[in-house]
Amino acid sequence: MTSELGNRQLARIAGYLFVASGVLSALALPLPQLPGINRPMVVVLSAAAALVGGITYVLPWDRWPREASLLLLPIAFLIIALGNNFGSARSYSYSVFFVVAFAWVGLAHPRWTSVKFAPVAAVAYVWPILYRSHGAGWADAAAGALAIPVCIVVAEIIAWVVDGERRMRESAQSLARISRSLARHLSVRALSQSLVDEARVALETEHSILFQLDPETKTVAALYTSGVDKRFIEVLQQLRGLSYETFARLDTLLAGQTIIVEDTASSADDDDLRVRYRVKSHIQVPVIAQGELVGLLWCCESSRKRRYTPDEIELADAIAGQMGAAFQNARLYEKTLEAARQDSMTSLGNRRAFHERLESEVERARRHRRTLSLVLLDTDTLKNVNDQWGHLAGDRVLGRLATLLDRQRRTEDGAYRIGGDEFAMILPETPSSGASILAERLRRRIQRERLGVGEDLHLTVSVGVSSFPEHAVNADELFERADSALYEVKRSGGNAVAIASARDAGPGMKYGIDVRKVIEEGQIVAVYQPIFDLTSGGTVMGYETFCRLDPALGPTPTPSLFRAAGTLGLVAALDRRCRAVAVRGASAMPHDKELFLNMSPAALEVDGFDPVEITGVIESHGLRRDQIVIEVIEQERSAASKRLAQNLKLCRDAGLKIALDDFGAASADLDLLALIAFDYVKIDMSFVQGANGIETRRRLLQSLQNVANGVGAYVVAEGIETFDDLKLVNDLGFHAAQGFFLRAPGATLDETARPLDLLKVGEP
Repeated sequence: MTSELGNRQLARIAGYLFVASGVLSALALPLPQLPGINRPMVVVLSAAAALVGGITYVLPWDRWPREASLLLLPIAFLIIALGNNFGSARSYSYSVFFVVAFAWVGLAHPRWTSVKFAPVAAVAYVWPILYRSHGAGWADAAAGALAIPVCIVVAEIIAWVVDGERRMRESAQSLARISRSLARHLSVRALSQSLVDEARVALETEHSILFQLDPETKTVAALYTSGVDKRFIEVLQQLRGLSYETFARLDTLLAGQTIIVEDTASSADDDDLRVRYRVKSHIQVPVIAQGELVGLLWCCESSRKRRYTPDEIELADAIAGQMGAAFQNARLYEKTLEAARQDSMTSLGNRRAFHERLESEVERARRHRRTLSLVLLDTDTLKNVNDQWGHLAGDRVLGRLATLLDRQRRTEDGAYRIGGDEFAMILPETPSSGASILAERLRRRIQRERLGVGEDLHLTVSVGVSSFPEHAVNADELFERADSALYEVKRSGGNAVAIASARDAGPGMKYGIDVRKVIEEGQIVAVYQPIFDLTSGGTVMGYETFCRLDPALGPTPTPSLFRAAGTLGLVAALDRRCRAVAVRGASAMPHDKELFLNMSPAALEVDGFDPVEITGVIESHGLRRDQIVIEVIEQERSAASKRLAQNLKLCRDAGLKIALDDFGAASADLDLLALIAFDYVKIDMSFVQGANGIETRRRLLQSLQNVANGVGAYVVAEGIETFDDLKLVNDLGFHAAQGFFLRAPGATLDETARPLDLLKVGEP
């Protein structure tokens, strides 16, 4: 397409034309000529044209704006005029040169450019005629000058065709960019700003404004602008929170019709726009989602009156249609994400929401030099409730406990359920003394409270408290210190509150455990959870391995053990020990099964990473390399790095397979999928559990599945804890599943459960 020609290609065309005109002039010299030809000057001008063409060809036009090439036009007119003056031109004998020059203008520049150069062309055309006729050739010059309108018509026709092609291509590119934005941005804010920027570029408008409207309250919810100056934005901000009635012609917008005003001076409805906003012309396009007005795209001009073409109106409508779909999808995603951060049993935030809030609050406290406290609570006697009255009674107790926490907190505090019977509270701008008072008051309240089962049941809790910056300098350490204090309470019998110590217990000691000794003596055990292949009747396709501290050493959680190892720089050593224990315990695994080994991105990105250490352990215990799957876990997963991609490729080159764990839980997951070809993708349990009865969550789960399928990965559903979870992932066509409903992790490689048999029998 001619509209796709770049600056350099267009300059080369001009260079060819200069050289060609010089060569043709020189070749015409031997032919019979009219009297009065100045042959030496013709030779000089021919050489000059060829020289200008050569220089034009080699100049770096791609570094300059396209308008710079217009300097070639006066040079061309001058050479043409001089050449015809010394070459005895007569009237139309050299009109072709001007036609070619103007054709190039139409090819290379916007419409109406040729009109701007018409006077210069007319002088260059008429002057040789008048000069050679000594001023007596006015009639001939006037007749010859008629060639100039012809040249302009030719140039404008070419420019019109080229401009149409350019606009079509740019419209397609704009819609393609918008489609990419839909895939790249999931938050409403980021997506809206991206779309309003694209609208301004696509429609070539001075100002582009997007009003996000709330269909429930009928008010302006948010405002996004592009190309709008500060004064204009200050005036527009006053519209936030106002009702739909703020907008003129509301009925037209609610009906889904576009409003086009080419001149605000001719419309009484636009007096306010013309006076207050200084808008001369504008187009308003309603953004509709599910039959409701959810936004208004407003593109306007303040320096000119503009007539929008049918193609531009159609493009604006298409962009608004994309915006409507984007709003709908983004709102669906945010609602589902909010549900994924909520504990379904207690309605408090879950563990993911807790860690995200803790990180942000620590950063905010550091930035503003304020205090922050963390309170961890763990029940002491919930097991007795479960044993005596059943798990449903235990769930009711947890729900009642969550209600007590929620009532005790301030508006700015956060309450979370982060484990089976473990809760947390984040207290911004609260010192440890204030947090301990609240914790003690809460402990006594829980001990007095009747929790709904048993006449004499009084639950007790153990509580650990830590504060920033008194006890910790980052979120992990803050959690670690509170967890350590909680552990000390549990060791001492429970039912008390403890504040973290400002100092470590000693080198290598965390939570009462010597991490170095754990690694050196291998005080770790491995358990294995089957992964069931839903495509082959529910047979076991492999096992995911989990490593835990030897129960004889106490109830230290595995994440706490790894955090303790992290403070001592022993994560890699602990990771190697866990792999060795896991592989040794699976040495009898059949050759048609696979073993999934968890590894953090940090362990995979270390300098000098070599999969030989992994393959050596595998082969020393009689397993084949193609039975091992390196599973990249969600912990600390950030943007995909080249080193991570290179090291995973090394694993694959060594004969190992790779899997992405907890897909959807980390912001970098899409980047990882785009950069690395995973054999398996495991969908995070927060998107699976409870999704069967909620259509929005079901659709999001299916979207994640489609993304994983799209990159050719085998898709596994994690966290199957109910019959409904199993039925849903089977109905959606997941390849495999794992979870406590199917089989809890155990010390042996168990293959007894068959998921599809459960589906045939029905809900137990």
